Amino acid sequence: GKGWDAICCNRICSWGKFRDKVSGKIFFFFNSHYDHQGKVARRESSHLLLKKIREIAGEESIIFATGDFNAVPTDEPITTLAADGLLLDSYTRTETPRYGTDGTFSSFQLDAPMKNRIDYIWVTQPITVTKYAVLNDMQYGRFPSDHFPVMIQAVSLTVSPKPNNKSKKNAYLCTVIFPYTNYYSNNINAYEEDLNYQWPEFKFAGEKRTYRIWQ
Repeated sequence: GKGWDAICCNRICSWGKFRDKVSGKIFFFFNSHYDHQGKVARRESSHLLLKKIREIAGEESIIFATGDFNAVPTDEPITTLAADGLLLDSYTRTETPRYGTDGTFSSFQLDAPMKNRIDYIWVTQPITVTKYAVLNDMQYGRFPSDHFPVMIQAVSLTVSPKPNNKSKKNAYLCTVIFPYTNYYSNNINAYEEDLNYQWPEFKFAGEKRTYRIWQ
């Protein structure tokens, strides 16, 4: 709903608890949309988000927090999240060079500077980010949205017992895309193939997942 100095729109955070069918791994997803006008509302939304994540998922869980935060990395809402330490910015955590522009929105303008990053995928410590991309692709001279999808590939390490009471680490790979639209639903395989082409040195032999977050 509206809070603090927000006057335009009801703002929400949707969350879900999931279990991967193959690995049995439990993870949480939080998806937020911060107010675009209220400076206090954006700042306090970060405090509230951190509070609710801890209440719902705790501090040891696998957590993805995505959203349009309507704030660049130097703005208080983002520095608040970064300074807390629970959530880690996948932009800075990726193990391979980033793909696409720094900016995550175009406002449907072909000549937009595309320098301001306001859409984020945050992760927690159990997650290793192997790839990060902002997908700027156009079809038929049009952007499918005023924001670009932000995509990561991430590895979560699980520990499985062995008969000799030692343990080994098993990894599974997931792809997270935010925001996700029908356009990308029809083209996701092409995008993943293109990204694999961009990073040919990256190889992964484990289980692969794709999680697509609708906005």
